[in-house]
Amino acid sequence: MGSSDPLLNVAVLVSNVEGMFAAPHFRPPIVPALSLLALSQMPSVKFADVVALVEADSLFRSSALRLASAPGYASAGPARSVDQALLRVGLQALVDECVEAAMTTHVFHASGHELSMDVVRRHSIAAAHVSRLLSRRSSRPAENAFALGLLRNAALAAGIHALNTSPLWSHRIKPAVVWPVLVAARPELTRRLIRAWCLPPSIADRLQSHETVGASTDATQAAVLLGHAIADDLGFSLPYACERPIETDTLELCRAVLGLRLSEVNAVTNDARKLLERFY
Repeated sequence: MGSSDPLLNVAVLVSNVEGMFAAPHFRPPIVPALSLLALSQMPSVKFADVVALVEADSLFRSSALRLASAPGYASAGPARSVDQALLRVGLQALVDECVEAAMTTHVFHASGHELSMDVVRRHSIAAAHVSRLLSRRSSRPAENAFALGLLRNAALAAGIHALNTSPLWSHRIKPAVVWPVLVAARPELTRRLIRAWCLPPSIADRLQSHETVGASTDATQAAVLLGHAIADDLGFSLPYACERPIETDTLELCRAVLGLRLSEVNAVTNDARKLLERFY
């Protein structure tokens, strides 16, 4: 099946995703995680509301307790409640942990396309962690770098899920055909995911403009774009050269927006390499 195969093109893939979202039985995954993400964006967010939302989901609760009991936080022993976990790790770290757990469990999984989805999962998780490392190193505000780094390629995951829908499900489509179409469809699929998931503007606006770098680029966008580039360099790139390498001038602008010296970016790269070696 060659690259000109009419069964798989951008229009067909987008149409299949739209049909998947419109199906009566379909519910966009990780809604609780996205509700938690949206709640964390509210300037008047209340401690009790966050705890209640995490307590209501067994995956979130176990993720929060596991994070708060990790060596970096567990000086006083294992965390025994979500209240205690939130006090130990802080709101942002807790939200990041829950969103990663939900994406891994509910989104980065597609029966029959495990290998392709695993590529997206590895790339997305690696990029999210690097983006967060950059945001922590920067003196500029870069909120939600982890979540945005993780969500940047959620559209590719949606596209892979759509490969199981008619008329594609009964055909074996070569990866060399799939990946370029997934990447080409990503902008439109991202728009549809934003609507389906009702993402808050602070997340949605940055997801839609993540490829645009200019005078209005903020530190979060810069961290995500540079984080994905570093993840690619560390061996977590998408296959078949289906994405153009980010231009050096763009990466330099991102570094300037973050206020980081080249030596600091190199230090983050080394830290990321050690961190990701523990995962993979």
